[in-house]
Amino acid sequence: MGFDLQTLRFVLDAKRRGVDFSSTAMLGRQTLAVPADDLRAEIERYGLEPLRSAVTDIYAGFPYSDALLRALGAVELDAIDVSEYEGASVVLDMNRPAPESLHGRFTAVIDGGTLEHIFDVPQAFRNVAALLRVGGHFVSVNGTNNFMGHGFYQFSPELFFRVLSPQNGFELETLVLAETHRDSYWYEATDPAVVRERLELVNGHPTYVMVRARKIAEAPLFATVPQQSDYRDQSWRGTDIHAPPASEAAYRAPLSRRILRGTLPRGLKLRLRALAQAARNAYTAPHLRKREP
Repeated sequence: MGFDLQTLRFVLDAKRRGVDFSSTAMLGRQTLAVPADDLRAEIERYGLEPLRSAVTDIYAGFPYSDALLRALGAVELDAIDVSEYEGASVVLDMNRPAPESLHGRFTAVIDGGTLEHIFDVPQAFRNVAALLRVGGHFVSVNGTNNFMGHGFYQFSPELFFRVLSPQNGFELETLVLAETHRDSYWYEATDPAVVRERLELVNGHPTYVMVRARKIAEAPLFATVPQQSDYRDQSWRGTDIHAPPASEAAYRAPLSRRILRGTLPRGLKLRLRALAQAARNAYTAPHLRKREP
């Protein structure tokens, strides 16, 4: 749980866009896994020059990000975790309801990779909603692709669009996909319910789903159970997209492909498949808008 370069960029971007960090809760005590030179460069990139003078203080508290969040405006700062192992100020199992003493206490809840490790995700979302006051923000970075074994889950963007919705008291301001390496572009996603097509991604590098959502009202989460948008509205493409094909023949590959399958050595087939995937632009979809971090 912590701020690598992409997570740091997303949090700095949230600050630039007006997120109020004055009363912040971290889900897990977040570490800071970014060298000081990179932090200085990102401060300049995001136009947050007043933070530059705080860099020395930020690293005095290494490896934790407490001082960074205080530099971003946190007057009240709590780390919520299931144990005191990393010095959490609030010991709470997010699989259980948060106590009323924490309700409406925070202007920002930051999740730098904790949600994916919590088994009862719906309860964790209920807790996030309870912790935030109206007008506060949930800033979340978790794995969406190529994180198998890292946590319990890899999250589909659809989950966040359905949960962080007006009927649940939220406005999802942005959802971005980014590979974890430093040179990745950001790909801003549109709700599949709007473009009427699933947001599916095949790529070869660990990828984050990064979300910023604002609480706009007090509302009971999941009073209406979320449904995946194409199952809720089966009019997509003017047909029943879940109807089975008319015959077994629909599952057959073209004859040329079946001949190649039967004649090419397995190693060569694997190499050709890898080349085809490398050549494919995995981020071309009506949902995604490419931009610099």
